[in-house]
Amino acid sequence: MNNSPLIAVLTGVVGISALASAGMCYKCVMQFQETQAFTSRIEYIKGQEVLINGLMNDAAKYAQKNQGINPTLVNLGIIPPPTGKSSVK
Repeated sequence: MNNSPLIAVLTGVVGISALASAGMCYKCVMQFQETQAFTSRIEYIKGQEVLINGLMNDAAKYAQKNQGINPTLVNLGIIPPPTGKSSVK
């Protein structure tokens, strides 16, 4: 069987192509895993946001009955500062 230079070149090209394909596949898998990690982190943060918003709403409702907590809620930005003639001293 004769070994022509063309067969050697084509074999080299196929080998390089196979290595490049394996490298791109590895990179794709790593990026997919990173995306999944970010997605789960985003879902966790969204859940925490829901809990914090619920806590803020509960604090605002509590402030309607008990005015003593209003300065703290105003400082945290949960409720707007009082306007008008009434002020908390």
